[in-house]
Amino acid sequence: MLALIYEPRRGGGRESYVAWAVLAGPPVALLDGLFEVKYDGRLIPFPHPCRRVDVGGQPFEPRLKATPKARWGSVLQGQSVRPISVDEAVAILTQGGVIGQPSQLPTLGVRTTELVRRSVRERGFRGQVLAAYGFSCA
Repeated sequence: MLALIYEPRRGGGRESYVAWAVLAGPPVALLDGLFEVKYDGRLIPFPHPCRRVDVGGQPFEPRLKATPKARWGSVLQGQSVRPISVDEAVAILTQGGVIGQPSQLPTLGVRTTELVRRSVRERGFRGQVLAAYGFSCA
C-alpha cells in the first residue's frame, strides 16, 4: 500500500502533494474517528510539489471534480486518510516528478509468482526503483 502525503494550506502548508511512503499495513480506524497510519520507512519527498489539480486545472480526485472549487476544503475536511485510484496516484506521482510520463510506463502483463533471492538495500533505493517502474513488476 502506498501513501501520498498532502500538505494542506492550513498552518502555512503548500497546498500540494509533497511526499510518498510505503505503508506497513492498511490504516487502522481508531475509536475517536481518526486513523493510525504506520509507514514502512521514511517519507520520500517529491522532486517538486504537486498541486491538487492537473496541468489543465482539473482536480485529480473525482469527487472534487463534481464540487465547486470554493467547497473543496469543506468536502475534504477531516478526511486526510482516503483511498484514491491507481490512475489518480500515477497522475499525481507523474506531476510530482516521481515517475515518468504515463506513455513511458511499462504495460502490465500477466503476473507470475517466483522464488527469488535478493540483496538487502537501503529503503530509499527500493522506493526509487518502484517509482521508476510505476509500482509494477519490471
